[in-house]
Order: sequence, then C-alpha cells, then structure tokens
Amino acid sequence: MLWKRIAKFSAALLLAQGAIGFFEGSLMPTVPSPEEAIGRWLATAALGALASAILFAAFTANGGSRPWLQAGLALFVYVVADCAIATLMPMQLGRTPTIQHWIDFAVTALGASVGTGLGVLARKPPVPEPEAAPSPRSSG
Repeated sequence: MLWKRIAKFSAALLLAQGAIGFFEGSLMPTVPSPEEAIGRWLATAALGALASAILFAAFTANGGSRPWLQAGLALFVYVVADCAIATLMPMQLGRTPTIQHWIDFAVTALGASVGTGLGVLARKPPVPEPEAAPSPRSSG
C-alpha cells in the first residue's frame, strides 16, 4: 500500500470538495426559493461528482497495483476527515444537515467509482520484460 500517496490524494479531494462548498456558500448568501436551492444543489453535486471523477481517474491511472483498493481507502480517509471537520467546525460550515452530508458522500462515491473505472481503463499495460538470453554453459 502506498499510504503516503493515499493520504495526499485524500487531502486533494478534501480541498477540491471544500472549494466547491465554499463557492456554493458564496453563491447562496441569501435563502433561495426551494426551486433555486434544488437547482443550485444539483449543479454543485454535478460539479462535485465531476471533480471527484477527474481526481480518481488521475489517481488510478498513475497508481499502484491495486487501484480499486487504494481508491476505496482514499475515499474512506476523505469521508472520515470530512466528518471530523464537520464535527469540529459546525458553525463555520453552516451546520449541514446529516442527510445532505450523506447524499454528498454518495455523489462523491459515484464520481469516485466512475473515475476509478476510467483510470483503470486508461492505465498503460505493463511492458513485458525482455527475455534473458541463455547463459553460455561451460563445457568440461
């Protein structure tokens, strides 16, 4: 396992999703109508899934030997870190409702699945090692 790589990737995913959430919050300074809120949330969810898919595709395409396991661990580390931040900073994050938080995780997981699959497909096949020339035998 490449734990350092998994930790760096989880941090990048957390920063990307945090930036999307920051822009979502800055675009919604007032309480919108229910239709506007749903439209903005769908746009944000689509952007989050796209960002997740792109990051996971890049992570997997250039990754180690077990891409699905590493992607799953990176997603798990991201979810744990996100829950910890949401627990430690509820006032700054606007007290995201629990159900919305889990829906956001599901959207990220969907993007992660698509991105990991695309990354696996984009991987270059391993280059076969050239066969070693037979060693000369000494005759006696």
